[in-house]
Amino acid sequence: MTNYLKLKIPTIRHSDFKAISQYLSIKKTNSYFLNTSPSYKKNCEEFRNIQYSKINQDKTLFKHKNKNLYKKRSEILRDEIKKRFKKNIKILDYGCNKGELLHELKKSGYTNLFGHDVNINFSKNLRNKKINYLKFDEISLHKFDLVIFSHSISYVKNLTYLLKTIKSILNKNSYIIINCPDVSKRQFTLCFGDQKFFFEKRMIQNLFQKFGKVKFLDSDYLINEIISLVSIKDKIKKKRFIKKVNDKNLKILHSKIKKINLIKKTEKNIDIFHYNFQSKIIFYILDNKNCRFVYTNKRNDNKNNLIEMKHYLKSLNPIIISKNNENKKTISLLKKNKKKIYTI
Repeated sequence: MTNYLKLKIPTIRHSDFKAISQYLSIKKTNSYFLNTSPSYKKNCEEFRNIQYSKINQDKTLFKHKNKNLYKKRSEILRDEIKKRFKKNIKILDYGCNKGELLHELKKSGYTNLFGHDVNINFSKNLRNKKINYLKFDEISLHKFDLVIFSHSISYVKNLTYLLKTIKSILNKNSYIIINCPDVSKRQFTLCFGDQKFFFEKRMIQNLFQKFGKVKFLDSDYLINEIISLVSIKDKIKKKRFIKKVNDKNLKILHSKIKKINLIKKTEKNIDIFHYNFQSKIIFYILDNKNCRFVYTNKRNDNKNNLIEMKHYLKSLNPIIISKNNENKKTISLLKKNKKKIYTI
């Protein structure tokens, strides 16, 4: 394994998990994983159209790791900001989408709020919430105390230029918050064909240490993601050291895909536990029309390939399930019922 991973497998887009290419090409650096697929440019055209602006990206509910509590991403990040920042600070949400996080902050008493997104159609949403919308060339006219990247830094075209711009608009003793998927927790994240940059924690440290101190925040909800807080200083006294990032996660992804292809050769009817981006990627790799998705809870979907867990337990089909910590109880239940399990 080198710093490159190139495979002929489907990649998906994040808005609807639809397969958008049949080729995965990833380059690893010490600051990020880079999508080098020739189809990337075409895959990200969606972000500027009016159809994309109608999608609710903040509808997903995240469960507390220990309690039966659920929150939206905007609520989770709002609470992290409320813990640390006074309400008079000037905030820019870069890649704000419909402005749900800014709206949550406004309801909490924050007043100096600005949002930017490449999709100009989102400006209407912000105006309706009485929040300031900025075009990219207007951002440099302001100075901010906090800049937020909530699942947006992964989709920028020119990361070097963006960070140079952000550094120029930050006040003294200001902060950056970065929230993004953690590749070390879910390697299948690298199969998002419309995403340009991917990260693990050490990469975030390498990328932002020139700004100031990087601190990682523990979340009871976003357990498979990175939330980092960068404190900005005018002068950084410590000498910066780039920490080497190994190719472990590329190897893990490659081995998972290899295992799925072996299952594909040995099993005819296969069921996949849960319905998220990981299970959808597995479904596309299997390329099996007889696959079903198995749920623990009732859903309103009318698709033919969905089945509840209580009905699945009567099935003879083997099941593929991810080894994530949140699936431990489900794996135990399946083993108890003597199901044939493939853990990925």
